[in-house]
Amino acid sequence: MKRPSASPALLYVPPSAGTAIRLRVVTPDHHPVAVTVEPALAAATALAVARHHPAQYAAIAASDGRWLEVHLDGHTLLTPPTSAATGWPTLVERALGRLAPPPPAITQGAHP
Repeated sequence: MKRPSASPALLYVPPSAGTAIRLRVVTPDHHPVAVTVEPALAAATALAVARHHPAQYAAIAASDGRWLEVHLDGHTLLTPPTSAATGWPTLVERALGRLAPPPPAITQGAHP
C-alpha cells in the first residue's frame, strides 16, 4: 500500500474506507463546541455558532487534518486549499445549502 505524500502546509492523509471522520466544531477563538461524525449536525452547529459569535463564522476541524470555515452566509473555506473537497466537506456544504440558502438575486429594475 502506497502512503500519500505529506502536504507542506498541513498534514492531510485521506482516511481508509470505512473510517469515521470526527468533526469538531470550534469558535473562531478555538473553543470547542461539539464533536460529531455527522456532517449535517456539524454544519448546523457551525452555522449556529457563526450566528452568535461576533466574528460571524465558525470552524469545523476534522480528524483527517482538514479545517472548514463556515461563515454566516453559508460560504465556506477549506484548509489546506489544495486538498480534495471530497467526502465530509462536500456533505457539510450540501447541508449548509439547505440550512443557509443564498439570498434571492435582485434583478435590475425590480422594485420590492
